[in-house]
Amino acid sequence: MRFPKLQKLQTAADVQTAFGGYQHTENVTDGEFYDCENISPDSFPLLSTRAPRALWTAFRTDENGNAVSLGSTRFFEHDGITAAANVSDKLVLCSSRGIVYDGAYLSGVTLARGVTNRAIIPFGRNFFIVPDGIYVTVSDDAAPTAAQVSCPVMDHAVEHNNRIWGCRYGENADGDFVNELYACALGDPTEWETFDGISTDSYCVSLGCSGAFTGACRLGGDVLFFKEDHIIRVSGDTPADFTVVSMPAEGAEQGACRSIVNVNDRVFYKSRSGVTVFDGVLPYCVSEPLGERRFSDVCAGTVGGRYYFAGTGPEGERKIYVYDTAHRLWYKEDDKHDTRFFVYRKNCLYLVCREARFNIGVIPVGIYQFYVHDGRFAPDACAIFTDESDPTVTYDYVPEQKVEWFAETGRLTVSGPQSLLLRKLNIALKLDEGAKLKVELQCDGETEWRSAFYCDNEFSGALTLPVRLPRCDSFRLRLSGEGGCVVRSVVRVYEKTSGVNLLGR
Repeated sequence: MRFPKLQKLQTAADVQTAFGGYQHTENVTDGEFYDCENISPDSFPLLSTRAPRALWTAFRTDENGNAVSLGSTRFFEHDGITAAANVSDKLVLCSSRGIVYDGAYLSGVTLARGVTNRAIIPFGRNFFIVPDGIYVTVSDDAAPTAAQVSCPVMDHAVEHNNRIWGCRYGENADGDFVNELYACALGDPTEWETFDGISTDSYCVSLGCSGAFTGACRLGGDVLFFKEDHIIRVSGDTPADFTVVSMPAEGAEQGACRSIVNVNDRVFYKSRSGVTVFDGVLPYCVSEPLGERRFSDVCAGTVGGRYYFAGTGPEGERKIYVYDTAHRLWYKEDDKHDTRFFVYRKNCLYLVCREARFNIGVIPVGIYQFYVHDGRFAPDACAIFTDESDPTVTYDYVPEQKVEWFAETGRLTVSGPQSLLLRKLNIALKLDEGAKLKVELQCDGETEWRSAFYCDNEFSGALTLPVRLPRCDSFRLRLSGEGGCVVRSVVRVYEKTSGVNLLGR
């Protein structure tokens, strides 16, 4: 007689060697992360932490946190930086006190009070400031000179084809309500009312589409002006053949002009739906992986084909979101220094931040600071501030010591025609010297994280961590730590549960 018998348990494994980015939705898949911070695409498809940032500053502090050499005393919080830009590799800043060019204030310049957003428009090595209408001329043998230009009142402006283009929705200098676009004379930002019927003329046109202008930029050979519900495109080379086309489409959101950035000939900006891309045909949203979050007080920049977007979420937390255009993936970084502007200079992305607080004597002050996003490469020295009382002040370049990071997966499981149970994880990774690492789990719908592994400055180099799981159908994995880490693979080991062989085979 033959009797039923139990089958021998069999084990198998799923290997994850490619990791995606941030996917804060219910559609998170294997290799993506429901939540993460300070993860970078630098080692894609591996999982790696971002490079440390570096503080680029002109002051030092003593052991009590007091400023002992302060070249940035002009930039207290009540002064406020309203614009920052790179003009011919020179850093240009605007504050309520005036214009800083290459570390020095320009004399005889008064900027309008109450303006929170300005545009610094490079024009060769010179630059034009909107809405103040100030044109700064730079020469080799003399200090830069600033002149007030007679020009239309403009909300936003951009340089294109040797002209400065601007827009206005509201009252002009004469008190009349206008909805117009402007362009200066060819090669001359000081001339806006030359209409002689020749190719070098100035230009002005009225529009029919309603609504305030929200930003301006260039795309290929055209100029784009944004309203919340329209994209206005200007084509042509001379006033005789300028063509203005207004497209009903979702444009930049009101107050999001600093989010407009051209990345690899595509325009990224914050619309009412989220981060939107316009490639010249139709705009489309790319921020679905960020979830249902709405952001305010936004700014953006680009370096290396990536779009860096800083914004404040509905909970009040401020983060930097990075869109990698090469792999179409999002990543999230901390913004504990409160980034207000991004400035690109010589393949480095500067973060103009407003977080630092120090004491001068017994008086606490808030000071703007400059960070280089990737501290692995020291940038060329550039003047940020000049301390007239102490010309010997030198600039410090201080990288972050250890980057705090975490990566949290969605629900991970195994599927097949048989009953399967997860038993073990093998995590292959590489740690920098002195790095910390913690592995946590949530099994079968648990709400609390249980610690599965922790190391504190004990290991460095390549290693494989065996992490035992309780018998479970699914789990969530959270990796966190300080310092550099590269995760090469995560192997999920599972077993086929026992069953009865009714045929006795």
